[in-house]
Amino acid sequence: MERSERIKRIVHRYRLLSIWMVCGMALAGFFFVSVGDLKDHVYSVAFCSLYQLVINSFSICAWRYVAVHSPNVMNRYYMACGSIRMLLALMVVLAGMFVLYERQDMMLGFVITFALFYICSLIFETTFFSIVEKQKQKRKD
Repeated sequence: MERSERIKRIVHRYRLLSIWMVCGMALAGFFFVSVGDLKDHVYSVAFCSLYQLVINSFSICAWRYVAVHSPNVMNRYYMACGSIRMLLALMVVLAGMFVLYERQDMMLGFVITFALFYICSLIFETTFFSIVEKQKQKRKD
């Protein structure tokens, strides 16, 4: 299979899996909100879901660009992408805490929801790209 076709398939698979992951997390979040009678936290789950979808979309677009134009710097890309993602998440949490300052119960729920979404997304991305890199290594051998 040609390199550009492999990249295209990886991007498609990442998008599909990340959408499924975010949808599953959102459904679980909405389930816990309804079971726990936490109606105020619906917005936190919805915001975190949308945030993860947007960040994952930007992440895979950046990955595709680096994979096509300079595949020899992928290690630097992974480090830079993780750092940028972490700093952006920190800024969003701080902004959320600032906005929700008057509602301490909602603030804590938002931070916990956001942290769970972030950690799950981090695990997904790390696992996905480690598998991609292992497959790339096998092709070289």
